Amino acid sequence: MSGLSFGSYYPMKDIDVETASFVCLPITSNKSGMKLLARNDLYLRYLTEYGSIPGWVNYGIFYVLWVIIRFQYEELHINDGAIGEIGVHAGKLTSYLYLLRHLNKKQKLFAIDVFGKKELNIDKSGDGDRKVFLSYIQRYANVTADEVNIYEGSSLDLNSDFSKNLEAQRWWQTTIKRDRGCQLVSIDGGHTTLTTYSDMCVISNSLVDGGVVM
Repeated sequence: MSGLSFGSYYPMKDIDVETASFVCLPITSNKSGMKLLARNDLYLRYLTEYGSIPGWVNYGIFYVLWVIIRFQYEELHINDGAIGEIGVHAGKLTSYLYLLRHLNKKQKLFAIDVFGKKELNIDKSGDGDRKVFLSYIQRYANVTADEVNIYEGSSLDLNSDFSKNLEAQRWWQTTIKRDRGCQLVSIDGGHTTLTTYSDMCVISNSLVDGGVVM
């Protein structure tokens, strides 16, 4: 499988209504491939309020992600690959990823985080809370708990080279990767060299042709 990997975002900055309107302008497309499930008012709510969600995201990434998903939908005709994030924290970026899901509802949505298992957060790189995460994706992406596949634990569990957790690996292979693979994934989990390397390996080996990991 071939895909694209690139670095992303960081320092947080609030977005004003004028900028949000600009970012939202291209959401509607005349091409048949760009059919998003979320309504435009959800985008506006997210883009004008995302500064209040705990986490670290620069607003410039929103337009980049929109360009990527539009190219996948309209030019590559990819609309059934999994979308999600490793290291979701409160769902600040995850909510936007979920907003980009296709109208056909064929894409698996996933989230991987240690959440309440704080002892697994060895580098103190996040402080996610499952209930808080679910509340934010419900408000900002209209995604309910039963619509997202959650793995609460270390992402190292997904890699057979570093873990013997067969249940976690089976979950990844049969529930998320399946016979299609991942379409758009953000990696922001543990920041140790091993965890980052493992996450990149797992996702890169799970991408659909034309999939993107960042």
